[in-house]
Amino acid sequence: MKFIHLTDIHYGDKKEAIYSREPSAMMRLAIEDINKNHSDADFVFITGDLTHKGSLESYTLLKQDLTKLNMPYYLILGNHDDRANALEIFNNLKQDENGFIQYEIQCNDNNVFLVLDTIKLKSHGGEYCQKRQIWLKNALERNQNKNIFICLHHAPFKTGLRAMDFIGLDEKHSLELYKLFNSYKNIKHLFFGHYHSTLCGRWKDISFSSLKGINHQVKFDLNSNEILLEFRNPEYAVVLLNNEVLNIHYNDFTFDKNLIFHEK
Repeated sequence: MKFIHLTDIHYGDKKEAIYSREPSAMMRLAIEDINKNHSDADFVFITGDLTHKGSLESYTLLKQDLTKLNMPYYLILGNHDDRANALEIFNNLKQDENGFIQYEIQCNDNNVFLVLDTIKLKSHGGEYCQKRQIWLKNALERNQNKNIFICLHHAPFKTGLRAMDFIGLDEKHSLELYKLFNSYKNIKHLFFGHYHSTLCGRWKDISFSSLKGINHQVKFDLNSNEILLEFRNPEYAVVLLNNEVLNIHYNDFTFDKNLIFHEK
């Protein structure tokens, strides 16, 4: 199977610039490139910060643009999002019994994606409370015979980007998440957003990946306590998955294709 991962698109209201750039312009380029070169993808998912301020207008504009995708899409909320407003515009978003945006994406007989809600109200940090953990435990129980892939916004570990780790997932909840994950041996990979940077590696026994944000990026600085933003070329990830391997290809869709040449 093949799917597309995007993150941190930070839509504003109509013609609103976020850090001097209009997010929808970059997102439309990404959608155009995905439709042109990856129309065979099974779906697209976006790991949070769909909007910058969580306004109804920004979700409305995003929904209008996402209708242009030639494949289904799935949404995960981030710290810049607003649950109530997202649900009003994307009224097909699934909630758990406590109102958190958590749901399963059943792909086939072998693979299931679990979408987690890590929003902490009035904070850019994240949390994953006991109520959310109960939903996750039940989902893991239901899918013990499948490969499980986790989609969330905040990483449940420190990334080394000090300024971003200050607004990461609650450390107690991270430990509880690992204990829960460690009880099941079929969790294959974590996809997350939030850090606006290309990241990949392994957390304990579980591999993970993230990527640059669509609108703006976080400067690579392992020592700064201040979040430093910059503009680099955004990217989306093309993920290829079969029974033997998970391949993640990062695509700089703004690269000037006229510069490509063929080796002789």
